[in-house]
Amino acid sequence: QNTSVLNNIYSGWPASKPSNVLRAHLGPMASGPSVVASTSAFNSIFPQHRKLIGIDMESYALFEAARSFGCLEPKVFTMKSVVDFADENKNDIHDYACYTSSQAFKFFVEEYLLRN
Repeated sequence: QNTSVLNNIYSGWPASKPSNVLRAHLGPMASGPSVVASTSAFNSIFPQHRKLIGIDMESYALFEAARSFGCLEPKVFTMKSVVDFADENKNDIHDYACYTSSQAFKFFVEEYLLRN
């Protein structure tokens, strides 16, 4: 985990932001067509896939689009920021999350895909 990159992303946001430190996690996520907004729904998914690091619905659209174009095993991945914890306490920091995700993706592309 490159903390200087994450610190630069955090400090680059010009508006109010959460007080917690940015961290990066790599791992499997569950994705589906519905918003999960209850602790009980999350708790019913997690035991089936104990290595999950998150749940989202936006990635589902990405994978579904790849599948609809004939990709049986889509070669896509997602990178996103956590906005809430799939419970009743929804948080509306989507603009900040979009910024942090896009900046992390920009770093990933520049550092690992364009560096040849």
